[in-house]
Amino acid sequence: MTSLDGEAVRHPWSTCAEAREPLRELEGMRLSRRCTAVGDVSNARHHCTHWFDLAGLAVAHAAAARASREYRCAVWGPPGQSSTATLERDGEPLLVWRLEGMTIRGAAPFDGRTLKDAFQAWAEAELDPDLAEAAIVLRRAAYISPVRFFDLDGYERPGDVTPIGGQCFTYTDGVAQRAQRQRGSKRDYTHRPEALLAEAPHEREPA
Repeated sequence: MTSLDGEAVRHPWSTCAEAREPLRELEGMRLSRRCTAVGDVSNARHHCTHWFDLAGLAVAHAAAARASREYRCAVWGPPGQSSTATLERDGEPLLVWRLEGMTIRGAAPFDGRTLKDAFQAWAEAELDPDLAEAAIVLRRAAYISPVRFFDLDGYERPGDVTPIGGQCFTYTDGVAQRAQRQRGSKRDYTHRPEALLAEAPHEREPA
């Protein structure tokens, strides 16, 4: 990889946009079909989780020399109870998981797997690269989906929500203390999924 950059269109905390700088640590890494290969080069906890995930997908996408790739994930149901997570890849349905809390039920070969712990390592060891990548994408969507039920605008600082433990760039000691909530940044796309990418920057013309 020769260069890497990100653009924070909308973010929950004032410091999130600063996480583009740690992404530079990935420049120079060899391309890999594994979307988690970025974790071999840099500590994920030093980054914005979402940018780091996207960087890994970009690396795998380049390694596969694909023209395009589109994932669409949806998670239905309240957290901690039975819910359904689905993934479409390039417009075609691929994965449907019934979730009990953080455990997948009834969908081979995922039945009984937890979204926590070593899910990513298991997926890359046991599944073909394309299916492993899709499963890792859906796992992330399902894992963070309960956040949609939280009203973060009621908080001022990250530490007011969760104890600071180095979970990501903004939750790093020294960053979290100066981060402020970006009130009004939350969106609900439940009934208008087509609007999800409306705020995304337009594709740049090739140089």
